Amino acid sequence: MEKSCKDILREGEEAYNPQAWENVSRRLDQSMPVKGKAFSPKNILLGGSAALLIGAGLYFLAGNNEQAPAQKATGQKTEQLTQNELPATTGHQQNTSSEEESEMAGNNQKEAGKAGKSEKSSGSDSAGENLLKKEENFNPLKDHKEPKDPELKTSDPVKPVNTAARFILPKHASEYCLNEDVELSNTNENRCMLTDDSGNVIASIAGNSKTKVQLSKTGVYFFRYPKFDQKSAEAFETERAFTVHGPQTPDFSFENEINYDNGIPYINLKAQDFGNGMSWNSDKGEIVSQAENSKISVFRKGDYRVSLEKKDQQGCTAKKVQVISVREDYNLLAPTAFRPASNDPRNSRFMPFALTVRNTGFELLVIDPETGRTVFKSTSADNAWDGADMNSEQSDKANKAYIWKVKLHQPERGEKSEYSGTVMRLIQ
Repeated sequence: MEKSCKDILREGEEAYNPQAWENVSRRLDQSMPVKGKAFSPKNILLGGSAALLIGAGLYFLAGNNEQAPAQKATGQKTEQLTQNELPATTGHQQNTSSEEESEMAGNNQKEAGKAGKSEKSSGSDSAGENLLKKEENFNPLKDHKEPKDPELKTSDPVKPVNTAARFILPKHASEYCLNEDVELSNTNENRCMLTDDSGNVIASIAGNSKTKVQLSKTGVYFFRYPKFDQKSAEAFETERAFTVHGPQTPDFSFENEINYDNGIPYINLKAQDFGNGMSWNSDKGEIVSQAENSKISVFRKGDYRVSLEKKDQQGCTAKKVQVISVREDYNLLAPTAFRPASNDPRNSRFMPFALTVRNTGFELLVIDPETGRTVFKSTSADNAWDGADMNSEQSDKANKAYIWKVKLHQPERGEKSEYSGTVMRLIQ
């Protein structure tokens, strides 16, 4: 019986189907007929062994039948892929190749999965590093156009800001004028900056200190002090400080030559766009009029500082200053010589020319330098000296130099009251 079961199973003649059990049972009955009693111990033992062998055979057949479709499909696929390259294989070889290919495919998928994870991990790490670098390099103040204090360093400690008293101004915030010198007090613990409305640093003021500043630009000025929670010296709190007023600087021109008006020396002045709030000034000499066309008296040689000022509604002024140089003193336009015998009355008598045109009283004296005696005296421009000595009927016939003096009764403003000089009396 054992041999018969083995033969049946080895030959694999019967496929697994519902008739498998009946076929196997019939063939066993034919090869091993029952002898004697049906229920003898020997028969029971043989029957149990046969049942065990039949069960094992059925299990084997069932496994082969389940693998057959997969082996067939795998063989067909392999044959399609390799029919022009590979030799024909048996079903067992096809099954082995299919299993190896499946295993290799599985390994490849695992390797690909690992590589993908590695690439993802690498890409993620690279992206993370780039993000960290961007975060490290990110500075929100980089493009912020805050002014930079050249004296403020990032290492300087930043102390809490005293909000009660920050900056002390010498006067009201609206009363500052262009080009004014002011003293500012910083009552903070921290160094601060004073900037104009364009962000230009005008001054750097240390904590709890004072400094003098010249306000060279009109507009709004600001105090900027470091934030208490700053991480760099470029972050500042801003506080409006004061406003600087000032009109546009005026301009003027002047003539380089002295002009005489009624015997008085003047320099002519001309302003550009003269209007309300404008005025002429000088350190010496007198300005004749406050108008677009004016003039200044220049009785003495030297430098005259002439200025044209313009004042706005806030009381601030802008000034243009120019220096006028005068090379000689004014001396009543007196001649240095005369000839009594000349036919020209302007040259035959001596009288300072300014006295003939000026409307002022005077006293003229002519003195002999050798004796100290007064040889001529006059209080009228019509009474000029003809060269004769009033103390003698005879006149000196030689060329001689005399001293003259004039005392003005009503001199002009800025003018001296006495003049003097020498004059040569020529006989021939």
